[in-house]
Amino acid sequence: MPASPPPVVSANTDAMTETRPSLPRRSSSLHKALIQKLRPFPFQYVWSVWHSKPDPFEEYRLTLLIDHVSDIAAFYRIFNNMPWNQIRQKDSIHIFRSGIKPLWEDEENRDGGRWLIRVRPEAGRAVKLWEEICILCCGGELQAAITQGERWGKFWHWETAELTTVAEHDHILGMSFSRRPAFTHISIWTKLGSNLRSILILERTILSSLSPDLRPTSHIELSYRKHSEKLFDAGSTMPGFSTPSKSSSAPFGRPGGLQRSLTAT
Repeated sequence: MPASPPPVVSANTDAMTETRPSLPRRSSSLHKALIQKLRPFPFQYVWSVWHSKPDPFEEYRLTLLIDHVSDIAAFYRIFNNMPWNQIRQKDSIHIFRSGIKPLWEDEENRDGGRWLIRVRPEAGRAVKLWEEICILCCGGELQAAITQGERWGKFWHWETAELTTVAEHDHILGMSFSRRPAFTHISIWTKLGSNLRSILILERTILSSLSPDLRPTSHIELSYRKHSEKLFDAGSTMPGFSTPSKSSSAPFGRPGGLQRSLTAT
């Protein structure tokens, strides 16, 4: 059997006594692990980024900023370069599933609603909360919670006050970051505003998934409303919320209760 050829040493590396180790073969487990580690985490859905603001006549002006956000790397390229603290009051940034506009009149939004979180912007708290909400939505954790919770195929219909068969699962359609005078409004838009089951699942998942210091602590900070209805007054006839501590991840209101107070924001 012929002897193996000696290692080749470059002319400008006289001090080297041996060659550098060869790279792992392409089929090696190490190579596969490295590629997997470097590959951006893909989202289940493609997302688009929008900007909205009122014009001098208080009309709603909507502009598409980026139309294709498909993985975590693309998301953070946008998030880390967006001047969140410099967004003007009454302006909003929206991240929505591709093909859906952040408008109540959009076909996908027409029968939906939104969870609204009101947070004071001090110490960057609003931006930190917004980042966590974006990851929960784009990363699919909230959608997975809804889908798993609706396996029984029923939801509570507000208008008829009875359990109704689910024609389709509810969906997370988008989220909005809106600067207001005293608070920043962070919204999570859902497709089926009458699906109380998914609304309560979302409430529970939001409270349990957020960092403890970012969790809403009252119905003033966290409330739900349907797009097709006016905001409820603070004196709503529906049973009210109890106020949990910041360390609590339990839903607001009575344990096991289906009704919630939907408070004006």
